[in-house]
Amino acid sequence: MTTLAGWRTSAANLLVEEIPLQTFDSSVLLIDAYLASVGGWVPDDVGDPTGEGAPVNGDTPEEAVAAIVEQQLDRMYRLDATLQVELTLQFVSNLAPGQSDEDVRSQMQPLIEALLEVEFGSSLLNFSNFTNLSGPIITGGTLDAVQRVEIQGLIATASFAHDPRAVAVNAARNIYALDDLWNVENYYTEVNQPIVTIIRKYTTLTYVTIDTAETLRYVIGVNRDTYVIESGIKTSISS
Repeated sequence: MTTLAGWRTSAANLLVEEIPLQTFDSSVLLIDAYLASVGGWVPDDVGDPTGEGAPVNGDTPEEAVAAIVEQQLDRMYRLDATLQVELTLQFVSNLAPGQSDEDVRSQMQPLIEALLEVEFGSSLLNFSNFTNLSGPIITGGTLDAVQRVEIQGLIATASFAHDPRAVAVNAARNIYALDDLWNVENYYTEVNQPIVTIIRKYTTLTYVTIDTAETLRYVIGVNRDTYVIESGIKTSISS
């Protein structure tokens, strides 16, 4: 048996390892909220309310942390957005004189399209307006095999720059010399924090089953605004 303080400390230390963006203090807050949600602490001696005992549901620190991690991953939302935008720009081109406005616009259009492709891929533009935000909402921070295969496809075709998870996998493979069996297990972020992607090794390129013989995982942080790699660490997987 353990005291309430001991149970909270054990759970907090475990949670810091499982969710990279958590500090010990923030982990304690999550643990206290979880403990309250399951009914609180039941002491062996009612005269010592924080003494030896267990949560109402009997969870060990490991069980509580597993539940909290699942809750936190369920908070992840990703929008694959389609936007209609109105941009303002000045564009100058060398064209034959004496043409109508329509002819000039027709010749400038492919040049402007090429410009926008470069600008959207490398920097922010000044938007005048945007309307009709639409697109499917994908819930949860844990990926399935289909999504992992899609990420592998983006990396294989070098078209991953707009997917932060694919950016993270590509970086991990290059930095740590990993093969294509390494892919996203889950990802997580909080307000004003980077997007953190946890990368594990899978047994095949279908990315269905994690290779449990591999004792390492890689945690890659990506800037939420620029998708530039901010951090990368190699950690051992808790047994």
